Amino acid sequence: MQATKVLTILLNVLTWAVSCVVLGVGIWMMVNPYGVVNEFITQAIPIVFICLGGLTGFAAIYGCFAAQWESPAQLRVFLGTFAFLIMVLVIFLVTGFFYEYSASVTVPAIWNDQYANDPGFLANVERKFRCCGLTTVDDKSVPKPTFPDENLCLTDKVEFGFERPCYPVLTHQFDQELMLTMGSAIVVTGLMILTFVSALVLYSRVVAAQTNPFYETQGLLSTPQ
Repeated sequence: MQATKVLTILLNVLTWAVSCVVLGVGIWMMVNPYGVVNEFITQAIPIVFICLGGLTGFAAIYGCFAAQWESPAQLRVFLGTFAFLIMVLVIFLVTGFFYEYSASVTVPAIWNDQYANDPGFLANVERKFRCCGLTTVDDKSVPKPTFPDENLCLTDKVEFGFERPCYPVLTHQFDQELMLTMGSAIVVTGLMILTFVSALVLYSRVVAAQTNPFYETQGLLSTPQ
């Protein structure tokens, strides 16, 4: 059981370290001025990442103490918390794969909606990413043309004057951010599953040891319950 306890503690330490990376990625996505996910798609992803990173790190630290003290009650709390967090991460990964395959639909849909309701938002996007229009420089570019053949985004060299469309720029940046978030989520999920299994084995051995009337004299538990 000593080896299982040490393994559980080490896995919790590794999970804590990776959770700090997840937390950092979430903060970076939130404050990155060129972040497509946060600025253009949804603010939910960085918020979820920050929450998951913080909660996973706290749970991993708690798991270290639970394993060290070999407390069945604390191990049960740890296992329940980790099971919940793993479930949330799996849902996040499934949602992430959905977003990855729907980027070609999501970006145009948001662009069309903003073009009709908030063109000023698209003007800021064009300035930030140095692009004009959506699929082409003439496709719903902002500022909106006064005349049919006018393209102020191309001709206004002071504020705009960019000669590439925004769609490939936005989708490329979106794919990069999604790859970073999905990669870190997959790593932390894998570590959490390994930690959960190790803690579950430790819990079963601790409970089994408590049924042994000689477990105190054998030194199997440091903190009998």
